[in-house]
Amino acid sequence: MDRWSDDDLAGSFTPVRDGTGLDAVFAQLGTAVLFLHDPYCPISARARAEMGRSGVSAWSVDVSRFRALTRRIAEVTGVRHESPQVIVLAGGRPAWSASHGAISASAVDRAVTRVSAALAD
Repeated sequence: MDRWSDDDLAGSFTPVRDGTGLDAVFAQLGTAVLFLHDPYCPISARARAEMGRSGVSAWSVDVSRFRALTRRIAEVTGVRHESPQVIVLAGGRPAWSASHGAISASAVDRAVTRVSAALAD
């Protein structure tokens, strides 16, 4: 499989490439979505397509290039690393996650809607 990059994730994806960027994600008071992917993996390509069909914007982390960020995400969130993976954060804390085949546009949209509503209450 050809490698795709974060730059290929145009539109609703913002790449996270360093600790400062990751700190900005965790500092968000509202809902934030992290998409962890391996650009060499066909399962990640399927998850990327599902994320593209969802109505959410996401921060993306290339786990093959940024292993230290991947480890830090697992440490900070307490969510065991898998790839591909989506983690929905509420005020910087994990509220929902899915990996591999459980990543679908509808599941991500529902999770973001539910988490955003809970934050609004």
